[in-house]
Amino acid sequence: MSQPQNLPNPGTLKLTNGKPTNLGTISATLTQSVQFVIPEPCRDYQGFCIVQGVGNITTPTAILEGSLDGGNTWFSLNSSTNIVLGVSSLLTGDPPAGSADAFQVNGMGAGTLFRFGYTAGVITGTITVWAMVG
Repeated sequence: MSQPQNLPNPGTLKLTNGKPTNLGTISATLTQSVQFVIPEPCRDYQGFCIVQGVGNITTPTAILEGSLDGGNTWFSLNSSTNIVLGVSSLLTGDPPAGSADAFQVNGMGAGTLFRFGYTAGVITGTITVWAMVG
């Protein structure tokens, strides 16, 4: 039996339900992205993907895109929740994340390739990108 043509490369990171995963880093170039796939739907899966950028980014505009043809063409997913971040954590003074967004990805876990990046903002240094589905 042959594999469907739209499956991502075997080396692409696959998220695990309820477990944060480090997807890599994005530097000051806004056209960079990190790619990943999500698990197949199951009864414990709520359909949300939360993506957090850790680092120094000012006025970020995050984007999550999906591809059904292995990365040849892409479509955009709207953020269902943009988490507004302050200068520091309100509870303990810990450093805040640079950005955090939640995306509705319900039903896309059977072969959709995702990529996350920023279309606007000023990045100082690098941003480490974390994601979790649940």
